[in-house]
Amino acid sequence: MRDYVISSKTYGPKGNKFAESVAKSFPLSSIRVGDVLQVKRSSSGTYGHSVYVSVIKGSTPDKIFVCQHSSEIKNRTLENLINGWGGPNTCYIRGVHFSSAQFQK
Repeated sequence: MRDYVISSKTYGPKGNKFAESVAKSFPLSSIRVGDVLQVKRSSSGTYGHSVYVSVIKGSTPDKIFVCQHSSEIKNRTLENLINGWGGPNTCYIRGVHFSSAQFQK
């Protein structure tokens, strides 16, 4: 999914990047349920993992919950995800809001 959703195309899901930064500076108040967050371990390289935002109980990493297919983890805190990817000073996050989808018949 890395760049597929935000790339220009005729068919498939379409999304818009709403933020991209190191975790400690990421605008958590911009996150919505259903968004995709992509993470990587440094400012360079490609995003290595994607999660869906499932529950929001506040605007801090311990109050935002995500789901992922790896290990079938459901409702993991964003704080736990960030720490697993190097912590708030090392983990980089890209946020994607979905806008639409179009598929061939």
